Amino acid sequence: MTKASHHKKEIVPVPMEMVLQDQDRMTIHMTVHHERHGLNPTSLSVAYSRLLETQSQTYIRERVQVTEEWKLLETGWVEQPGVLFIENWAGRGLKVHPTEEERAMIAQQVLLVGHDPSAPPSWEVDPGMPFMAKIALVDGKPRPVYVRSALGAFYINFAWLPR
Repeated sequence: MTKASHHKKEIVPVPMEMVLQDQDRMTIHMTVHHERHGLNPTSLSVAYSRLLETQSQTYIRERVQVTEEWKLLETGWVEQPGVLFIENWAGRGLKVHPTEEERAMIAQQVLLVGHDPSAPPSWEVDPGMPFMAKIALVDGKPRPVYVRSALGAFYINFAWLPR
């Protein structure tokens, strides 16, 4: 054996079968930092994983415009939606630095989320903030989810994972 051949790494083929047989899994990793004036920051790290009840491709929509009118978030091909992820994109993707007035307006572009357009919203999602919730079933069907802007129009990204 030569010195050069001693340093060669063995090539091992990657198995092509899926690790999960007949079941899908959802895994979430999230860290939240709270920086307090005059005190040490605190962190909360969460890791969550569970097997899904159904199998379906995730339904993802990007750059969906939200206005001050309630809009139903369609679930697409996901027949039994479980977890909803929303990202408020208000103020992102600007070509120039916003003025003070524009920053004040962007700060007010809160995404309102609810189940009934005739009732007050259940959740508020600030610009740049993500939102995640598992949708409750009523009589075996997922509750509808509506969104609207608190001010003006902006874009959101959203995704439905299967139940």
